[in-house]
Amino acid sequence: MDSTCWIKYSDYELVKDERNMDCIRPTADAVPMCYDVAAKLGRNVAELMNIVLDDKDVMGRNMKFARRFGLLGLALEEDNYLSLPDERADMSEAVFEATGRTGDNYAGVFSRAYSEKAANISVWLDWLAVLYNRAQVNRNGRMVEEPFAALTLQTMLESACKNILASKTLKPCPVCGKVFYNEDHNAETCSDECQRVHENVKHLQWMKENFHSTPISGG
Repeated sequence: MDSTCWIKYSDYELVKDERNMDCIRPTADAVPMCYDVAAKLGRNVAELMNIVLDDKDVMGRNMKFARRFGLLGLALEEDNYLSLPDERADMSEAVFEATGRTGDNYAGVFSRAYSEKAANISVWLDWLAVLYNRAQVNRNGRMVEEPFAALTLQTMLESACKNILASKTLKPCPVCGKVFYNEDHNAETCSDECQRVHENVKHLQWMKENFHSTPISGG
């Protein structure tokens, strides 16, 4: 497998491009950092899905995604019609080398001057929501896993989502509604606290089904 490390910045901002379209890029004083996308991948995908499904504020969702995971690296995909900036990444060699991605194209994508259209990110997040909802409908069926693709952040997260949804280790908590990851297929809730609430609800339901409220009359 290729490197699964990626660069994200400590903060991002919304800017307008030359066509007055909303774009997201690192802030001027943001600090670059390297992280391993594949580390704790199941929990990362659960966190991603909770961002994806919170679509009440579309631009807020885009910014929350960028601040958590970084930009997708769309300029490295031939069909995205995005160009790399002339400015290259100015981060320290140690941070850059840690990614294992030292070519000129990656230096462009990791540049502070690199930006992505917010609409492109929105469309991709919407697609992940479709995958998630399809997996819930087909929970008793079989989804096909696919090889892990490590070209960009987009390909890494998308292939991880498909594989984890296929393994059925990702599901919504019946108490708080939060999507959570657990390799134990019998896990019902996202936390001990929610499990206690869930057990109480099940107990009350059992009582309701097995005992009636009509008092027993005396002899």
